[in-house]
This record gives sequence, structure tokens and C-alpha cells, in this order.
Amino acid sequence: MKKLFYIFPLMSVLLMTFGCQEWGTEVPTYAKWDGRIATDYAGGKGTEKNPYIIQTGGQLLYALKEGSGHLRLVSDIDLNHHNWKSFDFSGILDGAGHTISNLTIDRSDEDYCGLIRRLSSRSSSTGIVKNLTICGVNIKGSQNVGTIAGEADQNSSISDCRVVLTSGSRVYGSGNYVGGIVGATSTSIAHCSVISTNDSVYITGADNVGGIVGHTLNSSSSIKDCHASCNISGKDELGGIVGKFYGNNNIEECSFQGAIYGKEKLGGIVGNIGNYTNIVACKTEVHIEGDEIIGGICGDAYHGEIIACYSDGSISSQVDYNAGGITGHGGYNFVIRLCYSTMSHGIDGYSAKLEDCCTVYSSRNIAERFSDAYSDYASYWNFDNTWTWIGTVDDTERSVECPRLAWEENEDLLN
Repeated sequence: MKKLFYIFPLMSVLLMTFGCQEWGTEVPTYAKWDGRIATDYAGGKGTEKNPYIIQTGGQLLYALKEGSGHLRLVSDIDLNHHNWKSFDFSGILDGAGHTISNLTIDRSDEDYCGLIRRLSSRSSSTGIVKNLTICGVNIKGSQNVGTIAGEADQNSSISDCRVVLTSGSRVYGSGNYVGGIVGATSTSIAHCSVISTNDSVYITGADNVGGIVGHTLNSSSSIKDCHASCNISGKDELGGIVGKFYGNNNIEECSFQGAIYGKEKLGGIVGNIGNYTNIVACKTEVHIEGDEIIGGICGDAYHGEIIACYSDGSISSQVDYNAGGITGHGGYNFVIRLCYSTMSHGIDGYSAKLEDCCTVYSSRNIAERFSDAYSDYASYWNFDNTWTWIGTVDDTERSVECPRLAWEENEDLLN
């Protein structure tokens, strides 16, 4: 497997410098888990106003095994590389800004592996995980594998969570549905990130593998303001944010930086769209290698739209006619509006309908061109916050002014 050569320089340097310290994982010695389960909580009643208090790994395991209640971390926890056992959970886990470090799961024959096995597995209950960082992850399972949860159903939500993959980390499933945050989900994922500090670390599975989510399971799913900087490998339907997206909701304001290695239906944001979905205001800085149906934003899609997105990077494809900087293959009902790409493969590989799209090879000033186009969509861009692409076009070096997305100006993935 090739190592990633196309990585975010600033983010990578910062995280390599500070490691888990930057994420608050310098934990007191007493917080290191000894591998045993506790017999009670540190306090609380399990209600919203008086949650169960969690301050050790043993208490966290006890709470998740109990399966419900409102939990709140009051300190960082070092799980100390002991082999974690996942349980179904239908309560609320509030990390309160704290960090769980050194989560290890080595259960190659088990499905549903993660800090939580299945989130909200009871149809009448709501499962929530929020405000939590997990740093230093080593997970090996079979199918439905994710750092926060193996699966999250439609009564659950995951928000404001971060996963930091340090040297030696991995999120690995021998089967399908593998994600940096959750393996498979039927609900919304918002304000989450997966950041790798080392270019040898991969999120790996067979099919349906993503930097945030492996596979969304129904039309209730949505992904907003999620960002991944990592490497992804597998076979088919791999995406920087989600491997396969099945739903009628949007993927909005997401970004991916890294490399993707697979066979078919590979995309910088999503590998394959299985229903009517819009991808809105997303960006990638990506290198993708595969056989065919490869896109800088989306590999394969039949219904929906890609609106105000851009891709930077490169594609190595065995079949070039269905590889493109935005989509590899788009059905006759699929439209790409006001998007641009720096990739030499152009905008789309096959069949998508294009409206006001361009590449650095066809425009000397994309920012100026977009500022006059489609006023309803131009608001997605910040024409005062541009970056300059420098490359060779027709044997001549060219500088092209490219706009950034509106949300990028104040975005800081390290916070």
C-alpha cells in the first residue's frame, strides 16, 4: 500500500508536533484504566440535570454495559490499550470536552466494533454522543466498524466529536461498513472530524468505507460540517467523508484531505450516491487511485446535484472516460452547478449535466467568472478569500485565481 504523499501541510505539522497533547490527552496517572470494570459510577443519578459522573475507564465500561442513562465525563481517560469490549447503548454520553485516549479493540471475528457497539439499539430510546475526542485509536473488527460506534440508528445522533489517529493507529474492518466516526448510520452526523497525524495510518475495509461514515442506511441520514484528513483503502464505494450515501438529505460544508486507494466508485467526498442527494459547498484536496468510476467529489451518482464544490489534487484511473475532477459517472438526472476543479481529468467523466463549471485549464480567473454566475449559488463562495493555482497549461506556466468557500474563512479544524 502506498503512503500518502498529498497531505495538509499545516495541519499535519501541528498535529505531529503536539500529538494528543493538543487534544487534551495528558491524563493524570489515576485516570489510566487497569482493564477492570467498575461496580458503580463516581456519582449522579443518570438524569439530564444530575448525570452519572464518569472519571475512569472502569466506570465508562460499567456505564455503557448498563446501556442507558445520561453520562458525563469529568476528566480525560486513558484506556491504556486494554482490549475494549463494546456494548449497545441507548443513553446520552456527553464528553464535556474531554478526551478518551488509547482505545484498542482487537476482535477480528466480531461485527459492530467501536467505543459503543450500536448506538440507540432500542427503538423507543434516543442515543446521543457529543462533545468528545478520542485520540490514539487501534480498532480491528469484521463488519460495521467505527471509532464512536459500529452502528447508529435513526433515533441517535453524533455531534461535535473528534477522532485523532496517531502513529500506529488504524480503523480496520475485514468486511463492509467502516468509518472513522461510525461504520453505518441512519441518522445525522454533524460537526465531527477525523484527523490523522501520520501518513501511514489508514481507515480500511472491503466496501463502503469512509473517513467519517462507511454507509448511510436510509433517507433520514445527513452529514454536515464534517472534515477528514486521513488515508482510506478498500475495494468499492470508498469516500473521503462517506463510502455510500443512501438518503434524500444533503452532504453540506464538508472537506477531505488525503488519499484514497480502491477499485471502483471512489470519491473525495462520497464514493456512491444511492438515492436523490445534494452535495453542497464541499471541497477536497485528494489523490485517488483505482480502476474506474472515480471523482474528486463523487465517484458515482444517478440522482441529485453537486452545487458549489471544488477539488484539488490528482486521479490515477485505469479507465479515464469515467474519471473526473468532480464526478466519475453521473446519470441523466444528475446536475453539477458552479463547481471547479484543478484536476487534469476535467469536471466529469461521463453523463452528468454541467452548468457554469470550469477547470484551471479553461479559465484564467475562476473567482471572477463565478462572481457573475448564478447569483443564487454565488453566495456559497467568498471571492475575497482566494487561493492561487500554479501549473502548466499548453506548455505555459499559468496562475489561476480560485475562490474559497464561504465557510472556510473562519474554519479551524484544530478546534
